[in-house]
Amino acid sequence: MSVRLGPIELPNATDVRVYRSRPEWLMARQSCLGASDVAKAFGWSPSAGPWTIWRSKREPLGRDRQDFTQATGHHEEPRILEDHSRMTGLSHIGPLGSMIVFGPGSLGVTLDSLISDPEMGWGVGELKVDQSPYRWGRSESVIEKWTPAAAEIVREDYAAQVYAQMAATGLKWGRIIIRGKFDRVGVVRWYTLLEDLDLQASLVNQAAEWWERHIVQGEWPEIDETEACARAIARMFPPAAEGRDRDATDQEVGQAEQVLALDRDLKAATAERDRLKHQLGAAMVESQHEVLAWDGGKVRLQRAGRKDNPTRSIRVYPNRRAS
Repeated sequence: MSVRLGPIELPNATDVRVYRSRPEWLMARQSCLGASDVAKAFGWSPSAGPWTIWRSKREPLGRDRQDFTQATGHHEEPRILEDHSRMTGLSHIGPLGSMIVFGPGSLGVTLDSLISDPEMGWGVGELKVDQSPYRWGRSESVIEKWTPAAAEIVREDYAAQVYAQMAATGLKWGRIIIRGKFDRVGVVRWYTLLEDLDLQASLVNQAAEWWERHIVQGEWPEIDETEACARAIARMFPPAAEGRDRDATDQEVGQAEQVLALDRDLKAATAERDRLKHQLGAAMVESQHEVLAWDGGKVRLQRAGRKDNPTRSIRVYPNRRAS
């Protein structure tokens, strides 16, 4: 089965739906795994994990909260597309807005754009404003097949989104187009991913299995350290009532005592960390420098607050590629 989106045939799609408003689109997203959901559900995203997706699909739709990064990204999408078109000469359709392309299994992806290349035909375009510390590889790189080395060129979670979009649509290539935190106005970078049928088939199967286990059957994701996990568990607590106490099991006693020991270690580690940062700050005051640098990173004097009442803190940043 295939579906057409304007002039474009989407061989893998089962349906394409356009929603009149963002609330309707958000409600529809509860019935499927989107491209960004896939990266989060499988633990590939640095910003959220499986508990975030579990809550978003199983709990009633709450207030629509977009953080600054998301709002900035959506605002910049038309400009990013225009800059890409100007730099490459390629035509595009988009930004596409509140629509979902339903694909095989549990996939239902929202495309940022579609890009036409005279040699490769139509492909998906994923638009990003990236403020993360990740060091992108050379712009205009082409990734023919996903390998560990490819994660040194593009972010794994962004790549997962594009592969999910290719799996849902059946299009044979996709492109991540970014404006990074240090890019000049009017300049974008792009990275092309060709279809990886084995990876995409695995992704579709994993997504369908995850949806069945955790959304349909309601099985919890693995307990982890995230705030989303804590919030989900808190919402499931029974109402306060008398007679709710019980004796802890041996395993629970061991876990609770380990928490107390870690709390003591954390307090000591925090105190030692702050003492070392203060020593670094004192050294910077004496030498009248705002940055200390070495191969592994930088120590920087961070300025904040009002001009008439500034605040300063010492921040230590590593030099590394985001994993």
